[in-house]
This record gives sequence, structure tokens and C-alpha cells, in this order.
Amino acid sequence: MKSLFLFLLALSCSFIALSQKTTTSPEDFSALAGDDWKGKLTYLDYTSEKRSTIDVNLAVTKKKDRVFTLFYSYPFEPNANSKGKITIGKDYQTINKKPIISRTKKQDGTIEIVCTGKGKDNGKKASFKYIYTINANRLTITKEVKYEDGDSYFFRNGYVFTR
Repeated sequence: MKSLFLFLLALSCSFIALSQKTTTSPEDFSALAGDDWKGKLTYLDYTSEKRSTIDVNLAVTKKKDRVFTLFYSYPFEPNANSKGKITIGKDYQTINKKPIISRTKKQDGTIEIVCTGKGKDNGKKASFKYIYTINANRLTITKEVKYEDGDSYFFRNGYVFTR
């Protein structure tokens, strides 16, 4: 009887853990606001399959409670300047409509958030991981790809900013 009780208790705890979703909040991203970010974009070139790195600056503006606008400026390639967004879902369980699969806060206050998604990369069906590592003086945004017929994720591109 005691074994049955312990089994049912363990099973209940497992269901509770599975039903709890990973969330984030606007406070996780608030430290990013400002226009003094300097960094690098490293990307895996589709043709050569070699990594290339270019300089990039970043300005972050909080537009709404759950929306942050990112303005990327490339000092040596101004035609590549672009905008992006970080939009936290109403349920706080998604970023840019991608489900959050983990959120970790390290002892130094750095927050790491991992989201997943599906789509195409280089014309192939793929799964994606988006990894945000955030603190007041450092931001990294990394995209990893795993092809539908692949075994593991590989680095596609990543931004590293400091201030």
C-alpha cells in the first residue's frame, strides 16, 4: 500500500511539472534598453560553410510592456542596417511566437532563455533553437539549426554585444 501511495505521489508530481510552462517577463529584457551596445555578428556562410564575422551596433527601445525594438547598425555595411523585435507573448510563454523551453537565472544575475521553432533553413525543413543570454552589460542572441534528417543542432548565427 505504501509503495502504491509513493508511486501515485511521484506520478502526480510529474504531471504537475509537465503542466507548468516556462515563462519570462518584460523585466528579463529591461536591462537591454539603450543605444550603447557594440558587438559582432558571426554567421555560418551557406556556400562556403565557413564562419564570417562583421561589426554591428545595437540600440534597444522598449515600445510597449512586452515589446522591445532592436535596431542593428553595421558600421562598415550601412546597407545591411535592420530592425528586429523581441515580443513577449500575452501568456509570457513565448518570444516572437516561439515557445520558451527553458529560462535559467545564474548566480551573477545573467538570464538565459531558450525558445524553439520550426521552419526552413537553406531550403530544408528544420528545427531552430533561439538562445538569449542577457545581463546589464552583455547580450547574446544565438540561432541553432537542426535539419529534419539531422542528428544534432549546429550554429547558424549569433550576435554578441557588450557595453
